[in-house]
Amino acid sequence: MEIASIDKAGRLIIPARIRKQMNIDASTKFLIVHAGNKILLEKLDLTDIAQKIEAELKNVDIDKIVSAVKEEMNERIQKDKPEIFARH
Repeated sequence: MEIASIDKAGRLIIPARIRKQMNIDASTKFLIVHAGNKILLEKLDLTDIAQKIEAELKNVDIDKIVSAVKEEMNERIQKDKPEIFARH
């Protein structure tokens, strides 16, 4: 356990030992969760997140979803703004 401080600009100073152990540098991103009187920091691994998204979308037909969304948009526009589709 370590004690950290906040500088005048509101930045949290993570001790060097922890930064080194967790491979944290200036480009590292964190998820910040406020829970009562606690602030939780979770290091984000963007490669891991991308792999999880890719796995979840593996069997998803994106083109089919895009077509369905376009069709629904056209139907809504025809219903709400029929003058756009009226022939002149």
